[in-house]
Amino acid sequence: MKKFVLLLVLSLFIAAAHAQKRGQYKYKNQRNQHFSKRMDSPIYSVSQSPCKPWGLHMSLGATYTFTDLNPDEFSSGADTATTFKHDPAGRLGYYFDIGLLHIFKKRNPIVHYFDWAVGIKHFAGQEEFKGEVRDNINDNVLGSQYGKGKWDNGYVFIRANIHNVIQIGKWNFIDNSIGVNADYQIYEYKHNRQWEGDNIETAPHFQEKFVASLHYRFGFGIKLKEGMFLVPFAKIPLMNFYEWNQGKPTIRWFDSWYMPIVVGVKFAILWKKDPNDCPPVYTNPGDQNKSDQFQQQK
Repeated sequence: MKKFVLLLVLSLFIAAAHAQKRGQYKYKNQRNQHFSKRMDSPIYSVSQSPCKPWGLHMSLGATYTFTDLNPDEFSSGADTATTFKHDPAGRLGYYFDIGLLHIFKKRNPIVHYFDWAVGIKHFAGQEEFKGEVRDNINDNVLGSQYGKGKWDNGYVFIRANIHNVIQIGKWNFIDNSIGVNADYQIYEYKHNRQWEGDNIETAPHFQEKFVASLHYRFGFGIKLKEGMFLVPFAKIPLMNFYEWNQGKPTIRWFDSWYMPIVVGVKFAILWKKDPNDCPPVYTNPGDQNKSDQFQQQK
């Protein structure tokens, strides 16, 4: 898995180097610009780009589960005192999705496009139980306790996101999005519900198979060439609708909480317009400006 993450990082450097060699086209006036009015070479224009405002995208990445910090707990008797702790830790997994994106034809200052996808992902974590019994009178260690468990869950999912694009250069942009996802667990490893060693008398919790949540996705976009984009991204959950858990954006397993994040790379390509379509013929420059205004009002 570490080699896989290093390969993702290497691919970003190669893409950035390739981006310096690509060609560019400029628009004659700011009305044609779709994502930014400040740039001479906007990321995309519905009216003048040779690409359609929709296309295919796919994402490949790695997952990791951040955990809560469980404090030590104490129980004290007349002669002895016990200190115990559940100590969770995150583990790596994988992420893949594929779907379609749709750029809005009418320019909007806030929302620029939406995409949806289906995919598969893997979340994993582990937990350790550590306990110690001490003599209250002489402060000697009388004994220790130790136990452990780990879990691996695989999900199929569908997601949909609304995106805002902030162009920061001729070839780069910030991509912010809010989305919803519905996940269903399709596999779990045999060790998921097996605990080894000591533990205290608790009722461990296991997340439901179905999960629905709200999430945020941040990306840094690289325009490789006209109609082709590479977007490294990070995705975090914001709230779980189901299983509710007071809205916490987490997976609960054994006696701990785990927040799953995704880091990856999205590749998107817009489909080309039909080259056989006849371009409009303008008898004077004013007609083209009127046409551009009309396209932006659609």
